[in-house]
Amino acid sequence: MTKTLRRTRKLSRPGRIVVSVGDRVEPETVIGFAGSRQVHRLRVHLDPDHFRSALLKREGDEVKQGEVLVEESHLFGLGVREYCSPADGVVERVDYEHGFLFIRERGVAVRALLPGRVVETVEMTAVVIEADGHSLRVAGGVGAARRGPVLLLGEGDDRLPPDTLEPAHAGQIVAWPGWVDREGLWAALRMGVAGLVVGGAPEGDLAQLRARVETLTPEEYLVAHCHPDLSAPERRPYQGEEWLGPTVMVTDGFGRVPMGRRVREVLGNLAGRAIYLSGGPAEPYAELILPPDVQLPAELPAEVRPGSLVGAFSPLQGLRVGRVLQVEFRPVLLETGQRVPAALVRFGDGEERWVPLANLRPVE
Repeated sequence: MTKTLRRTRKLSRPGRIVVSVGDRVEPETVIGFAGSRQVHRLRVHLDPDHFRSALLKREGDEVKQGEVLVEESHLFGLGVREYCSPADGVVERVDYEHGFLFIRERGVAVRALLPGRVVETVEMTAVVIEADGHSLRVAGGVGAARRGPVLLLGEGDDRLPPDTLEPAHAGQIVAWPGWVDREGLWAALRMGVAGLVVGGAPEGDLAQLRARVETLTPEEYLVAHCHPDLSAPERRPYQGEEWLGPTVMVTDGFGRVPMGRRVREVLGNLAGRAIYLSGGPAEPYAELILPPDVQLPAELPAEVRPGSLVGAFSPLQGLRVGRVLQVEFRPVLLETGQRVPAALVRFGDGEERWVPLANLRPVE
């Protein structure tokens, strides 16, 4: 059954919202611009009175790179001196006393990624979109929200060979039914893969990817990580985005965990169709949003509830059985440093530990 979902698209930093409540949006619709950290200071060699009369823009006005901001006539009108904007952006402040214009660069364009209707806007920070679709919650995720056509590669439960990925996969959501390690994650980064959906991945490898990409600049990406075939401007992945890497979704658990059969069937039937990925640290949980006409299997993993007897999988300790005391769907900070939905489980020896929900299976 198709559900009407409400999802919040947040700007990475306070900026400018450009849609209104009631607007229809498509995935590529720009809903706002995240604020930029880059502020340019333009020196204007005029006294305060002349500066005021010669200024063509005011605080809050949008400007284009090269646009004339100040135009001063001199030599009895025979000469004109112009001061032009150094970048696209907004006039943030005018200092008449000291002769400066401050231009904040236009921030990163944020797109809706979901087709639907705007039902709420939060000034300068977010837009709430109502859309039809199916939400499939997964174990966890790393990266920004992404949308792209999905492609299921392979059939086995094993590790993703790095050389499986190639430049032709740039901009796509690649699903692999097995698990991925550091080499596969770095290959996805190099090939410009928009998203990588896998059964499992070691938490340490995901943390390394997140730490690297969070500090990566576009220049560093092109030099150190981008495949040469993708370096041309028209083929560069992640253009105009702040997260310069693949969004990775782990469907079944952390470690060398394969993807569940029913989930891989769903993704296999979606070949070439666009899906939405969301599950970075700012999101309440990791999920895939699938098209509304998709037929989901009748049997997906059973829900874990307080009081449930569960088997808990750990790459180090194997399978242990315990009783669920508490369930948190909002991310919980684990001992490993990972933030994921988790349950507090009491094991047979009396130990109580938070375990990722994706690593738990009800025991009948």
